[in-house]
Amino acid sequence: MVYSFDNKNDISKIKIQDFAFYGFEYKQKKSEVEIHCKNEMIKKEITMRFSNVICIYMQSCRVWAGGNSIQCMYVADDTYITKLQSKQNQNQELYSESRLAHGDRFIPVGMEMNSGDELVICCKKLEVI
Repeated sequence: MVYSFDNKNDISKIKIQDFAFYGFEYKQKKSEVEIHCKNEMIKKEITMRFSNVICIYMQSCRVWAGGNSIQCMYVADDTYITKLQSKQNQNQELYSESRLAHGDRFIPVGMEMNSGDELVICCKKLEVI
């Protein structure tokens, strides 16, 4: 399934609970992130491909001890994108070729892990393979 700004609210319906991270790859030239996940109980693997990535935020402090299982996915608030826009507005000449400057619409996709950690990726498109 492919998710964009138009159907972003469906992201919270992705059945990802109990899938564990086993790979994270950032492809800088493509501005793409791939996250590989596996659910050992049902013997299923999925890949989440985030396209046109403008921001990655990760809190990794093991708030509730260890663990790398995903508890849920959601659309985060626009704080991450707003911070980037504010920074760019302060120096418009430097950021004139930014994708944000062109008015593109991005989705802040959040994930919470069973450790209490959080990952947010701001992208234009998410594909679950």
